[in-house]
Amino acid sequence: MCNQFLELAPNHPVHIVECGIELSRYPFHPRQHHNGRLLFVGRLTEKKGLVDLLQAIALLPDDERPDLDLVGDGEQKSLLVALANQLGIAEQVHFLGSRPSEWIIDNASHYLALCTPFCEARDGDRDTGPVVVKEAMALGLPVICSNFMGCKEMIVEGTGLLVPPKDPQSLAAAIVKTYSLTISQRMSQLDKARTRVTRLYSARSSAKKLATAIEGNDQLQGATL
Repeated sequence: MCNQFLELAPNHPVHIVECGIELSRYPFHPRQHHNGRLLFVGRLTEKKGLVDLLQAIALLPDDERPDLDLVGDGEQKSLLVALANQLGIAEQVHFLGSRPSEWIIDNASHYLALCTPFCEARDGDRDTGPVVVKEAMALGLPVICSNFMGCKEMIVEGTGLLVPPKDPQSLAAAIVKTYSLTISQRMSQLDKARTRVTRLYSARSSAKKLATAIEGNDQLQGATL
């Protein structure tokens, strides 16, 4: 987006101010051990890539399939229920419905990973910079996410795993890789993720960038006048 604005107005400054989260709401509780389950949080809609996630789980051997807890509701629920039955993974897929944010904050770090394989829906609908990814990184939950839109800016090497959108096979491999992390590797990833959120995606850091941008623009206008 920044590059596009610069192409439209190359002689005007463009400032990037990331959408920040209030870190005090998301205490960092990294855990050496997890419950072996995947977590998804959000609307059950096409752009969330949940069909790909169910297909990825079905690709794993029976004795290596993690359970999946889906927190949220939406128009794709009946389709997903039918697909889970069709793929033979109904016992591993749990539809928890809506949960308050306090539940997610209290329980997120117990999970193996947050799995959010976002994609573009057939009608062009898409997520941009999902807040849930930042929240998971802040809380101490590994993230497996699509290399799509803002996700590829939030997650860099060492802070989580990115996979191509609409690629169940790569998604299955990422799940296995996350499950295979040693304790030290898991804790290192969580520390790096929290550090990245603190530096780039906290409300405090966003406020500082916005203030700097406004002050700089005021000074520029003053000089012009």
